[in-house]
Amino acid sequence: MHLDYMNFKRLIIYEAFARAYPGEKGKKFDSLIKDLERLKGMGINTVWLMPIHPTGIEGRKGTLGSPYAIRDYYEIDPFIGTKDDFKRFVKRAHELNMYVLMDMVLNHAAADNVLVRKHPEWFLRDENGNPTRKVPDWTDIVDFDYSNGELRKYMINMMKYWVGEFDVDGFRCDVAGLIPLDFWLQARKELDPVKRLIWLSETHDPYMYQAFDITYDYDGYYRFRDFIEGRGSLREYVDFLRMQDHMYPRGYIKMRFLENHDQPRIAKFIEEDSLIHWIAFLFTFKGVPLVHNGTGVRSQGGRGHIQRVHAT
Repeated sequence: MHLDYMNFKRLIIYEAFARAYPGEKGKKFDSLIKDLERLKGMGINTVWLMPIHPTGIEGRKGTLGSPYAIRDYYEIDPFIGTKDDFKRFVKRAHELNMYVLMDMVLNHAAADNVLVRKHPEWFLRDENGNPTRKVPDWTDIVDFDYSNGELRKYMINMMKYWVGEFDVDGFRCDVAGLIPLDFWLQARKELDPVKRLIWLSETHDPYMYQAFDITYDYDGYYRFRDFIEGRGSLREYVDFLRMQDHMYPRGYIKMRFLENHDQPRIAKFIEEDSLIHWIAFLFTFKGVPLVHNGTGVRSQGGRGHIQRVHAT
C-alpha cells in the first residue's frame, strides 16, 4: 500500500496485545484476523502489535513474562502462533487497506536473549564484565551497547527481515530516545529504499523528528492527567497543547492517547458519561489517535497488558 505524508495524518492506530486475545495457545493470530473487520468498522486503519517475539525466562516477571523482554528477534512466540499465521494476519490487514506496525524493542533484550552468549560484546557491562542495564528495576533485561557497529548492522538487518518476509508497514520503537539518534538515521537510510514505512517513536523529544514520522504525546498526556486528577486546570492543559506548535517542527505529528499499556486505564479517572466525550476529543484533536486494546470497557484496573481486557 502506498504511504505518503498525508497518509500519516489520517492514521487511526489500535494497540493490540496478541497474547491477551481469546483463543487457544498458538492460535492468537486466528482471533486477531477475525477481529480485523470489527476494527475496520470502528474506523481503525492501523494495528500496532505489541511484541510478538518469545519472552525471556531468566528473571521473568509474572507467569508469562514481559513482552518487552525479548529472547529472539527472529522468532514469534509459539503461545501466539507461527510465522505463517503472522503472514496471514498481515495479508488480511492489507486486503482491508489497513497497516500493520511491529513493536521494535531495540534498547534492551531479555537477560537470556540468544545474543547474550553469541555476542556478549554487544551489551552494556558492569564493573565485573557482566551484562547490565541502566534502569535497575528492569531485572528481566540487559541493555545493548550501540557503540558497537556490528550490533547496529544486526538490528537493521533484522528490521529488513520483517519488512521483506512479512511486508509489515512500520515500527513502533520502544524507548527510542535511549538509543543514539544516529542509529535511527542510519536505519531510515537503509530501510527507506526497501519500503516507505511508518516510524513511530516512543518519546516526545522534538529532535526525534529527524528520524521519525510520529512521536508520542507524553508531554500533553501528563498535563491531561494533571487536569483530570485535580492538579491542574483545563485552561493550563489547552494552553500547553497550543504551545506545542512552537516546540515542535512545522507539520509535526503526535500520537494522542487517553491510555496505553504503560499507563492506567482511563476509566480509573473518568466517569463513563464523560469518557465518550474525551474519546471524541481524541479523534478531533491535531495528531493521530491511539485506541488502546480495551479502551471504553468498564475496567478500572491496572495497565492494559496486565488486565488483558478485550474490547467487544
